[in-house]
Amino acid sequence: MYRAEGVITPVSLPMHLAAAVDTPPGRPRSRPCVVIAGGREPPHFTAYPHHQYIHRVGALPCSDQGGCWRSRTVALGDGDEKDNPGQLCVNVVPGPLPRCMDMIAAREVIERVELYFEGGLLDAAMRTAPAIADLAARLRLEIHGDFEDGFFEEATAGERRVDVVWKENRERAARNGEPRRDRRVEERDVLALVEARRR
Repeated sequence: MYRAEGVITPVSLPMHLAAAVDTPPGRPRSRPCVVIAGGREPPHFTAYPHHQYIHRVGALPCSDQGGCWRSRTVALGDGDEKDNPGQLCVNVVPGPLPRCMDMIAAREVIERVELYFEGGLLDAAMRTAPAIADLAARLRLEIHGDFEDGFFEEATAGERRVDVVWKENRERAARNGEPRRDRRVEERDVLALVEARRR
């Protein structure tokens, strides 16, 4: 946790560690943390002030009074009192997943992460991370099997290796009579492929 630049977690030990463990010198004192909470705990009870706490308390009948405090959607048979019918989640979607968690879209989690970049808390990390275009290009090469070491190294003419590879791929496509594709379109296709593989 000490070296983590940020954390994405449900209400759990990592959420508490993100708030409790110091950050290395030169980084912001408060570690960015996005918590996917749903509707179990009331935010005023669980959320840390500097975390992005995504909840659905108050959005559903089962949590309209500040959280349902139910931990399970199905009985596990381990003898814990959370297996009692009155302790099981009553608003479950197929999966089985609590409806309050199902209502939290991946896009909302991504937007909360992006807030830390937009606000400048992760600005230094953003400057040191490879650009999305470089990552998309790297994924494309790995997917097609022609990734090589030195991808991010500077080329002799001062060009980034990724740009040299793009140029080589475009020249090869031209020789083969393939239509030239816009780099942004290729990146979009790569990211769509990656998203499809996750499903």
